[in-house]
Amino acid sequence: MSLLKFTASWCGPCKKIQPIVEATLKAKELQSEYRAIDVETDSGLELSERFKVKGLPTFLWVDAVGAEVKRVIGCDEEKVVALFTEFAEAAKKNARIPLLPEAMLDL
Repeated sequence: MSLLKFTASWCGPCKKIQPIVEATLKAKELQSEYRAIDVETDSGLELSERFKVKGLPTFLWVDAVGAEVKRVIGCDEEKVVALFTEFAEAAKKNARIPLLPEAMLDL
């Protein structure tokens, strides 16, 4: 399982939500156990197109084969924290589910 964070350096809402994202990742202990991948949309156009990212920021939870589980678009703090919390709970319950392989992401 992986959590993809689609952002852009010029995106105001992305900058606004970033401290919340970092605090939530740290609080949920997701930085070391599960992959949270930053995708800069300007340089990751192919990946953005693959996952049909239409707005920024977009937070996308994908399973081990790259299928979308859940998506949050925008900087609604409540929705973003809820997604990360749900992801963390699922990750802890399914600790043996492999991470999405980097090769699938073409990073």
